[in-house]
Amino acid sequence: MGLAEKYGKSVAQIILRWHYQEGIIALPKATSIEHIRDNISIFDFALTDEDMTAIRALDKGKGTHDPDNMANAVTLGMYKIH
Repeated sequence: MGLAEKYGKSVAQIILRWHYQEGIIALPKATSIEHIRDNISIFDFALTDEDMTAIRALDKGKGTHDPDNMANAVTLGMYKIH
């Protein structure tokens, strides 16, 4: 059974809840009232320590973002986001 099914939530809600429990600020984009409500509906459950560990294990160490590297800011500045 997947975590979304286990908790009766969407995959996006599981990911947002994981970020919340990790103390990471997530800024989800939502363009509909339904998605905004889904994004807020992550406070009526908590992932277990085992669930948190399982999600952490998905990290393959291939991320490249380094917040201290100003080249990232230049690269990100090239994208039109609005």
